[in-house]
Amino acid sequence: MGGPFDTGSPGPRLPIAVAVVACAVSIWMWDGLRTSRRERVLATTSSIAADLDDSVVRDVVAARSVLASFAARWERAGARDPDTWRREADTLVAMIDGLDAIEWRSGDAPDRAATSDESVATYEMRIPVEPGGGAASPAPPLALVARFGVERQLDSILGERARGYAIDVRRAGRRVFARDLEDVGDAAGWWHATTTIRVPDAGAWELELRPTRALARTTLWPYPEYLLGASIALSLVLAVLLHEWRRARHQTRVLAASNRLLEDEQRALERLNVELESRVAERTEDLEDAIEELQAFNHSVSHDLRSPLGAILNFAAILEEDYASRALDDDGLALIGRVRRSALRGVDLLDGLLHLSRAGRAELAHDRVDMTALARDAFAQARAAELDHGDAELVLEPLPPARGDRRLIGDVLANLFSNALKYSRGNDKRRVEVRGWRDGGELHYEVADNGRGFDMRYAGKLFGLFERLHADDEVEGTGVGLATVARIVRRHRGRVWARGEMGRGAVFGFALPELGAPASGAASETE
Repeated sequence: MGGPFDTGSPGPRLPIAVAVVACAVSIWMWDGLRTSRRERVLATTSSIAADLDDSVVRDVVAARSVLASFAARWERAGARDPDTWRREADTLVAMIDGLDAIEWRSGDAPDRAATSDESVATYEMRIPVEPGGGAASPAPPLALVARFGVERQLDSILGERARGYAIDVRRAGRRVFARDLEDVGDAAGWWHATTTIRVPDAGAWELELRPTRALARTTLWPYPEYLLGASIALSLVLAVLLHEWRRARHQTRVLAASNRLLEDEQRALERLNVELESRVAERTEDLEDAIEELQAFNHSVSHDLRSPLGAILNFAAILEEDYASRALDDDGLALIGRVRRSALRGVDLLDGLLHLSRAGRAELAHDRVDMTALARDAFAQARAAELDHGDAELVLEPLPPARGDRRLIGDVLANLFSNALKYSRGNDKRRVEVRGWRDGGELHYEVADNGRGFDMRYAGKLFGLFERLHADDEVEGTGVGLATVARIVRRHRGRVWARGEMGRGAVFGFALPELGAPASGAASETE
């Protein structure tokens, strides 16, 4: 490929050197694997041979212990009933594998002569016994002599042990036991283990283990050779790839630098896009809030403020007409009181709008809020704002802490408490319950009262501005409190809800994102 970045084809020296080194490393690894496997196989075989040695010696010692116990019970062959002795002796011969016969001999009697073949294939175990009786009738010393067949004894002891190995046991240079010798594999030239078994009363036996063909096939799978061939092939492939890589490296560096520039530009564009989307979302939300406030103000001016201002004008005209030439009497004072109440209602409406506007524009301070202490303070504030309307009981459960603006969340609780106290007037015992819990990454809080309640058919209007379900002569209010609650909770990325039943109280609740959890978005609902 021609071009300003093409430096020509690189020479073959480095790839050839890499191929040679890789082949040398492959041969070294192959030799190491083969040697390591042989050492491991030989160590395992030696361990098995040692276990067989221990087993043979242990069984011979156990047989001697049984015979010694038997001899101790029978001090003399004629000391008890000979028939009983013979039955017990035959039972013992049948019980101990490899035991051919038991007999008593005088302690000074020589061992029975045996042929050369028989002396290799058998051995005798002599167990001296001190004779019983008193000093007046001394008895010659006795010995219990047990005769063992080596092949039968080893066949019983070795049994199924060391399956996969051919076993050859020799005594005095002659074979006394063999197993699977005809199935010895080719690896037997290096793969074998020998041990000398020191058998009590029988001298030394030479035991040799060699692998069978089946064991050699399963153990000596030729993976080192496969690895060597694969490594050499990979070495050649590596040399070719290295040569091609050196040719492409320069162009790759140029492309990588260009790609980094493109990625930096892409990330910058993504950051700018995220910032723009965030700004658009913030401006849209601010615009929606502003439109809502303008609509609320328009509604207030055109409807809610019109009523008290019209009442003020009417009552002022009546006063001007009826009391122009005379002093105020009780009826006149009553008219002035009505004027004052209408003016106060207008002031309350304006204060509510101002509070709602501040709640929508105030800077949020996201701090950890102790909701239990805040609820207690907010309830005290709501009770202090009431005139004398009787006692009210607060049942406050421990509330999970939240994160948000403490002052605004306090306004939420104060509005909910004020609402609960107003709508539970007239009860013998007013009761306000506050509870909170965690659920699905949200912190839930509810304020319940035992007041008038409401018809759930109109629940959708509760959090709207100037929406009220009761007339002023029943319960005073401006219809701004719950709208303020919804506005503050929505700014904290939470949601509000309400449920109630006529004459059986109401429950107003809100949910905030849990500490450290992502916001779930603002929403209002009724249950």
